[in-house]
Amino acid sequence: MKSFLHFTLFGLIFFTIACTKQQVETTLSGQIINPVSTTVSISFNGNNLIDTLDANNKFSFSLSILNPENIRFKHGEEVTYLYLRPNDKLSLSLDPQSFDESLTYSGTNANINNYLAAIVLMEDSLISTQDLFSLEEKSFLLTLDSVADIKISAIGPFKIKDLAFLNSLKENKKWQVASNKMQFETYHKGYLELASFKVSDNFYTFQDELSINDSTQLIYSDYEGYIDAIISYESSQVFDQLEEQTAVTYYNTRYETVSKLISDPKIKQIFLFQLIRRAFTDFSDDTREQIVQEWRSLVPPSKAIEQYESIKTSWKVTQPGKQAPDFKYVSNTGDSLTLASFAGKPLYIDVWATWCGPCIAEHPTMEKLQARFKDQDITFLAVSIDGSPDPWIKMLEKKSLGGAHLYAPGAWESSIIQDYGINGIPRFILIDKEGEIIHADASRPSGNIAETIEKHLTPQRS
Repeated sequence: MKSFLHFTLFGLIFFTIACTKQQVETTLSGQIINPVSTTVSISFNGNNLIDTLDANNKFSFSLSILNPENIRFKHGEEVTYLYLRPNDKLSLSLDPQSFDESLTYSGTNANINNYLAAIVLMEDSLISTQDLFSLEEKSFLLTLDSVADIKISAIGPFKIKDLAFLNSLKENKKWQVASNKMQFETYHKGYLELASFKVSDNFYTFQDELSINDSTQLIYSDYEGYIDAIISYESSQVFDQLEEQTAVTYYNTRYETVSKLISDPKIKQIFLFQLIRRAFTDFSDDTREQIVQEWRSLVPPSKAIEQYESIKTSWKVTQPGKQAPDFKYVSNTGDSLTLASFAGKPLYIDVWATWCGPCIAEHPTMEKLQARFKDQDITFLAVSIDGSPDPWIKMLEKKSLGGAHLYAPGAWESSIIQDYGINGIPRFILIDKEGEIIHADASRPSGNIAETIEKHLTPQRS
């Protein structure tokens, strides 16, 4: 299954609009051929539901929804996304042994979801994220529009008449293309491992016709992605000039950028909460309290407040000195390894994915870090959360990356993501030789992590 972030590269996550005045029953049912577990689950808009397969491996969910919803469906470690409208009666069938290839829909709204499933398969024949961002500027811009148009033009055979859905394709394409343009400079530099790279002088003029303070556009989910790309770009311009480049200084810079750029209260609430989710442990107590108070003053939705309470609980579990949550994954050499497999030495974990530009940008400094501690008792471990192992294996073979490597199936649903409260990558985790957490959100290789590692390798004198 493709990772969610890769799947949405060209705007195939759709928006929610108010189209009914009262809740009506919507059903999602189906059958799992050759199931790998006894349950299936769905999540949407902060709701999580689980159903147990019956004797015929069938399931059924009955939902009361006011608006079209993007539904995340999970069975075993595999995840897919579908689109449900109020009063739809949708059914799916799949075989986990060939998840993407076997996934089919029937019932009302089936044509939309069969189109979405077809796009996932189509991605295998289109340009990869890495290859796209590795293109030179002119080719990148031409290919970006071309691939987006190919995906939209593929809708023809499915005879979709839903005007709201069709409009969302068009609008999300606009915002996602703009997001990718904002990310090009960083990702191009990272994928090609360039010391420096700048786009042409007029590259960013497309921003002149786009606003990041229009909350009416939040009905298009890729609009939020565009704002995030703007914030990331502007933050990096300041962060790259700082003498001290740590997770703390990065997120402080990001907070200052949000405060400077975002004036719309609804949008500001979203991105302050994003900061809380991504960097709860990286702010000082005073700054964290300031952000939380500002966020609460903007009247966040109740589900966000519930998530905040969950974040605080998760934070307590991964505090320094706590036993690190265990995991069990398969390595690139086929070995099944757990956290205990690395006991006896400090462990520096890099949680990453091949589609993540900032992750790739850390590879050169990670190699230097490993060379510095080559003869020391420390293990460097990289855990990929790619949607499938294929791009992970391909990149390991191409770049000959050092250290140990594991693949975590389930992408954002994987245990390491859930247990360590990870909301963004790259994430680095430092664990001592006894398996206790030193820092669950450690500095990057490009930061000052070497000093921290030195401290934990040097015997303490009495």
